[in-house]
Amino acid sequence: MVNLRFLGMADGELTGPIPEPLGRLRFLEVSHLSSNNGLIGPIPDSIGRLRFLEVLDISYNELTGPIPTFIGQKLSKLDLSFNQLNGLIPQSFGKLASLTYLDLQSNRLTVSIPLLIGKLYKLDLSVNRLNSSIPESLGRLVSLQEISLNSNLLSGPIPVSLGKLDRLQYLDVSNNSLEGVVSEAHFAKLSTLMGLITSFNTRNLGTLLLSNTKISGPLPTWLRKTPTIHLLDLSHNKLSGLLTNLPFRRNVDTFDPNVFGVLFLVNNIFNESIPKSLCTRKDLGYLDLSKNRTTQANEVASTVHDHLVEGQFNQLSS
Repeated sequence: MVNLRFLGMADGELTGPIPEPLGRLRFLEVSHLSSNNGLIGPIPDSIGRLRFLEVLDISYNELTGPIPTFIGQKLSKLDLSFNQLNGLIPQSFGKLASLTYLDLQSNRLTVSIPLLIGKLYKLDLSVNRLNSSIPESLGRLVSLQEISLNSNLLSGPIPVSLGKLDRLQYLDVSNNSLEGVVSEAHFAKLSTLMGLITSFNTRNLGTLLLSNTKISGPLPTWLRKTPTIHLLDLSHNKLSGLLTNLPFRRNVDTFDPNVFGVLFLVNNIFNESIPKSLCTRKDLGYLDLSKNRTTQANEVASTVHDHLVEGQFNQLSS
């Protein structure tokens, strides 16, 4: 077996630790050990000796301990998601010039996002305990299509450099301790990008998820330039001012449930009147302004379209 190039043992019933002798398979290129649930213990350091290894998937197990500092020189895909790994993300990952796919979500990794290079198109570090800022250097990873950093302890502003990633299709930074204003500078190439924070399978900006990120100020003007958005969630922030600059498809004549907009602005500090024009729009199907200080409940009730269902105005005053 020393000449083995492919090792596929996913979705099985493997139990116990990953054996150190795995590192003796010196010609191994692909190793799939995901979804066993019985694999426990640390990732053996011997994996770092597999200099031909290109794909390593040990996701959905019960692995513990730190990620080895050296885990392969030729890796293009590394998936260690849904384990119980802890400690730092190795800085040595910045030397993996062939790495295109890095998924470390749902572990217990701490401190910072390392300086990364290579050809990454997917970066998922969500649901960990990272407590640094989002590095400006991410804006230099020009091949990135998906960035998931949600549900960490990240702080500071969202880097403007992310606006340079003209291939980016999906960005989720929700449920962190981020702060500051999301400005048009964050969308510097929006005219050609049209997918900075979007659903994974479309090049048009369809889904914008920035809930619980502590962004502040008025609704940004660049939202007007994104008429293809169908889901906008800016809840649990510090947004204020007028309910203008909204996206969605204004040119529709009748309500179409396949294209209607969904707007969540829950728990912000809007304290102005709700514009009558907002309630009569046929491109908006769900509006939730709960836990704000908006006013004119009677006018809203008399003008809102039938399709604007479950519009929760539970702190409106008349």
